Amino acid sequence: MIRPAVPADLPSMVETYNQAIADKVFANCDVPHRDIKKFALTYFGEHPRFAVLVYLSNAGDTIAWGALKPFSARPDDQTMAEVAVYVRRDMRARGVGIRLLRALEDCARAAAFESLVAIILGPNHASARGCISQGFSECVRIPQIARLENHRVDIVWLQKKMESTTHGIDR
Repeated sequence: MIRPAVPADLPSMVETYNQAIADKVFANCDVPHRDIKKFALTYFGEHPRFAVLVYLSNAGDTIAWGALKPFSARPDDQTMAEVAVYVRRDMRARGVGIRLLRALEDCARAAAFESLVAIILGPNHASARGCISQGFSECVRIPQIARLENHRVDIVWLQKKMESTTHGIDR
């Protein structure tokens, strides 16, 4: 089941986020979060258009979460959102991330975003494949700009132009 996240979900969200960093399957060269309050400010801000969703197992455990957030390169541009999806280590490669990404796309359409951007590290091939399978296309690749441990890696921006649900045209 996918539902809107609530503050009680924060500990499991932070745990999944930190797993992604430890496993190097995250978006950017982030560092682990240890402060749940600071993490909450990032994802539970004052922007009602930016959805935060959790994916629950049949037992009710959070197995993944995702968010729409202001596009980091242009945070004041109201036409686009950055999308982030994090899947618990033991649930990866099972379609959970794709289902969560689709739910976030539905939220983006409802919020009238014209474009979604996913920013990933070049070695994160699984995330790139997942985004591309859902209609994202690579639009920017900055070669070897980020440092991941002792290696230089690319940062890749993928974009999906959202189709309007009311007009039936690309925006």
